Amino acid sequence: MNLIPFVRYPPTVNQVESHCYLTRNKMLHFLKRFMIVMSANCPLARGGKDQKTTLGDKVDVFGEATLKNLSEKYLKTPAQILLNYQISRGVAVVPKTEKLDHLRENFNVTDF
Repeated sequence: MNLIPFVRYPPTVNQVESHCYLTRNKMLHFLKRFMIVMSANCPLARGGKDQKTTLGDKVDVFGEATLKNLSEKYLKTPAQILLNYQISRGVAVVPKTEKLDHLRENFNVTDF
C-alpha cells in the first residue's frame, strides 16, 4: 500500500494469499480503488491440507457444512464453489492442478 505514491506506473496485478478464511477485503477495496487486480494465491486454501486455526488444529475446508450444502444445491464441487466466490468478488484466480478432471472443473465455475 505504500508503493503507490512512489511509482510512475502502478502495478496492474497484486497476487496475495486469499481464500474463504483469508478474504483480504480491506486490501481488495484498496486495490480496486487504484484499478489494480487482486489475484488470489491459494484460492482453495490448499484444500485444507495445512491450514491451521489459531489453536493449531487442522481445518478441513472441503468438509465445511456450508460449502457442502452449496455444492449440493448448485451441483458443483467444493472447489468450484470457492473459485466462484473469489471471481464474484472481482478477484482473479489461477488454481493449480495436475489432474485433467480438476482442470475441466476449473473452467466451469461461473455457470451457476
